[in-house]
This record gives sequence, C-alpha cells and structure tokens, in this order.
Amino acid sequence: MKTYLIGGIYLPEKPLLLKCTFIFMCTFMIPWPLQPAITESNKLYENLVCSSDIYSESTTFTDINNHWAENYINSLAESKIVTGKPNGTFAPEDKITRAQFTAITSRLLNLKPVYTNYFQDVNGNLQYEISAAYEAGIIRGINPEIFAPHRAITREQMAVILYRTYNIIHLTDYETFITASYKDHRQIHFKKEVNAIYELGIMTGTAEGSFRPKQTATRAQAAKVVWGLGCDGGDGG
Repeated sequence: MKTYLIGGIYLPEKPLLLKCTFIFMCTFMIPWPLQPAITESNKLYENLVCSSDIYSESTTFTDINNHWAENYINSLAESKIVTGKPNGTFAPEDKITRAQFTAITSRLLNLKPVYTNYFQDVNGNLQYEISAAYEAGIIRGINPEIFAPHRAITREQMAVILYRTYNIIHLTDYETFITASYKDHRQIHFKKEVNAIYELGIMTGTAEGSFRPKQTATRAQAAKVVWGLGCDGGDGG
C-alpha cells in the first residue's frame, strides 16, 4: 500500500483533505481519521500466540479454569491483547463494553495514535487505544463528540469493528454478495458488515439460525472472535 509523508504524518493513498485548498493549510487540531500507516513490522497480530493449548501462570486468570474460552483468553493475554481485573479475574461472562472491545482490536494491530483527544466522554486507561482505533477508521462515535465507551457493545457493532479490522490486516476492502440466512436479518442495520464476517467465518449466528444484532456480547465471546481474526485471519475460523 502506498503512503505519503505529509508534515511528518503518514496518510493513506487517498487522504481526507477536509476541503482544504492545500493540505499543509489544514488545521490538525480538528479530529479526523488520519489512518496512520501500518507497517508489516509492527503488526502485533503476526506475533499472536495461536497454539490451541496455551497456559501461563502469569496470564491465567483465577476464574477461567475449564471455561469454554479459556484457551482463547490465555492466548490473547499471553500476547498482551487482553487484560483482567485488578483482583486477578477475567470475568468472562461479563458484558464487554465498546471501549474494551475497541481496545482489544487496537492492541491486536498494535496501533499508535497521533492525537488522543477525539471524544468528550473518553479518558483514562483506554483513551490511547480508542484514539488509535478512531484514527485507523475502525470505530466512530455515536455522534461526532460522544463515543459512549461504557455502553455494552452489541453484536452488530462488534461485527462492524471486526470487518474493518479484517480489512486492515489484509490490506483490502472486502466485499461480499451473499446475504446470510439469519431469521432476524431484517433487524440487522449493518448488513454489509454482518454478511461479510459471516462469509469469512469470523462471526456467525446462534444455533437456532438468528444473529441477534442488538444483543450484547460477553468478554469470553469477544476473546474468541478476536483470536479467530488474528490467528485464522477469518479464513474459515
């Protein structure tokens, strides 16, 4: 992928110029997706521990023993993509928030932000990862100023982030022409993304044939799909 060095910031092949006459006249104080160049050498997902049986005393949490997602969680923890609670637990069945899932995907790609102040309601430990994901075009706010970081993420919102992350990993703009045969397909707002990740095998529906787009996801479920995206690349995993 071609990149351009403009004012010390790498931009993609078609940078957003914000209707500036000359790009050097643009004010970089205005929040906008910069999409920092991602080089092959800094893709953390390439170093993701993808073994089917991961165990490490330094990364095993006290509440995931014999849990169905234990290996996925341990693998991501070993690669420093997920972290647990201060008390040593992971809380696999807790709902995962928009901020937490964004941070996981940002760490998967080892993204580095240019700025860290895009949303009025984002601060604290995850501000760095959220800002990096925003600049890379992986996430957007619920409006230009609000991200709602503590709101539980829905399954279709998760699908959108996974789809955009897949495109970054594979340097593509994946397009599908299928329609997943979910019983509740009419309830899905982000149809393109949900259909794409279904075809890629990254995220599928429930046993009864529904996708449940508005349903929230757990931390364990998030670990599984992110591990699959990083280790299998969405190629049937």
